[in-house]
Amino acid sequence: PARAEYCLTLEDGTKVWLAATSRLKYPVNFVGTSREVYLEGEAFFDVARDTSKPFIVNCATFSVKALGTSFDVSCYNDDEFGLATLASGKIEVALGDQKKVLSPGEQALIKEQSLSVKEVNILPYTSWMEDRLYFFNEKLESIMKRMARWYGIEVCYADPGIRELHFTGNVPKYTDIEKVFDILEFATHLDFSLEKGKVLISRSKKTWQRPRNWLQLLTSWVCPSTGRRPTTPSASTRSAWPRRRSCAIWPAAKRIRKTLRACGM
Repeated sequence: PARAEYCLTLEDGTKVWLAATSRLKYPVNFVGTSREVYLEGEAFFDVARDTSKPFIVNCATFSVKALGTSFDVSCYNDDEFGLATLASGKIEVALGDQKKVLSPGEQALIKEQSLSVKEVNILPYTSWMEDRLYFFNEKLESIMKRMARWYGIEVCYADPGIRELHFTGNVPKYTDIEKVFDILEFATHLDFSLEKGKVLISRSKKTWQRPRNWLQLLTSWVCPSTGRRPTTPSASTRSAWPRRRSCAIWPAAKRIRKTLRACGM
């Protein structure tokens, strides 16, 4: 179901983290010369090593074979492609007669009966079991698919071109979805309108002025949960901030200033 993940240990000691809206078929006991499971959706596997019995993940169009390793497999029915991302060890990805052996940090892309391999940042593909969703130069359409599966919502776009926009960042998973959309609106300058389980994404009509400095940005921010705006501190208080890091506002100010510097502001 949506907004639910499962962690289970198979009979051989292999650990599996199953993503939202995913299904895994596996036997109570592995018999024969291999350990085979069947996946629909996404799962991360930490395979118990057994050189006499390779571990095989079967998807609708491809399979992944491992001896003792950790990797992520994504094969949702509504995706146009499948992915296998290797965190450690080695795996063999098979698509018909095509076979590729992956090394750590590599990802196999299965699309339209073709199999290719490339190096990737594995964090977005191997950390979704934790409390945040990460994405690196990823299309908004792909990001929102992950959000839709987790929160169980339907996504619509007012402008088809919005789907192709690319973003880098991370958002909290175990947070009210409206607060997540507040974060995305601030970061992307798009409007996210949620009503009855359906979100409409459109280009923001609000004009955004670049702040003169990090203090202006901090004091212009409105807390999405309380609707309150921080008060502007006095000059004496501001001058004392570097020496008063226990001040509750200091960590937030430090993070915002770092972000502005990275953007050349």
